[in-house]
Amino acid sequence: MAKVKFVGLQDLDFVGREGDTIQGLKLYLTFQDENVMGLRAESKFINRQSCSNLGFTVDSLSPLIGKDVELETNLKGHITGVKPIE
Repeated sequence: MAKVKFVGLQDLDFVGREGDTIQGLKLYLTFQDENVMGLRAESKFINRQSCSNLGFTVDSLSPLIGKDVELETNLKGHITGVKPIE
């Protein structure tokens, strides 16, 4: 698990360069990194099927924007959970 600040959320639904449909959520995160002055910023994409499997929706995640969260990932680095830090 990693402690990050959840700073943004983008709902994506578009046709990619190769004609494939891209659907899912992009999470924008910031966190401390010893190699960066200030905070490091990254985004993570979760495809629509994974969002459905994990119960992630814009409505369920948007209340967490601006808050510190625990980001859970599997061994491949894919997001498996987002939990608020109380």
